[in-house]
Amino acid sequence: MFEIGYHGGNAVTVTTKDTTLAFDANRSTFGKKSLSIKDGVEFATEERFLTSDPAFRISLCGSGEYEVSNVMVHGVSAYRHLDEPVGEKQSTVFAIRVADYRIALLGNIQGRLSDEQLEALGMVDILILPVGGNGYTLGAEDAAKIVSQITPKMVIPIHYAENGYSYEVPQDNLKEFTDLVKAEVVEEKTFKVKPNTAIPAALTVYKLIAQ
Repeated sequence: MFEIGYHGGNAVTVTTKDTTLAFDANRSTFGKKSLSIKDGVEFATEERFLTSDPAFRISLCGSGEYEVSNVMVHGVSAYRHLDEPVGEKQSTVFAIRVADYRIALLGNIQGRLSDEQLEALGMVDILILPVGGNGYTLGAEDAAKIVSQITPKMVIPIHYAENGYSYEVPQDNLKEFTDLVKAEVVEEKTFKVKPNTAIPAALTVYKLIAQ
């Protein structure tokens, strides 16, 4: 039905039979080639993560409601993790609806969602969020608090320390996060959802291999 791929940093793809959505495709900040997907659609949690590569059908950033090949995407404004909670919100969190599955994808935001943001995201089956911390992105503790707020059954952590990826600020290991949420950890190359895929009864963390 669809699959989720992880590409280091905050770069994530959601692929259906009709299209590929790429989130935070600009990987130059950690020394990797940016994603370029012919006829795909690019979304960014912050403007600096846009590539505006002409291979993409369209590049989008900011709040709003979008429909792409039967995939519904709702962008909700948020403050970045280092910003004071005043003035313009320069980040976006995304609620993504693919078939009957509801996905929330978060970038480098502050460590607690407001009631308004939670209401906009709605029920969430799959939560994708950074966990690497050290002032560069959400850390393990804040990420775990957001998991408690949203109460998904499936979590895909991103932006943490792993071989082959070097960030401007060293990132914490994934274990810092998984120890806090106390969930089963399943390692997969990609996260594949098929028509018969069941939502787990208990919170499960899916560690995806960065491509």
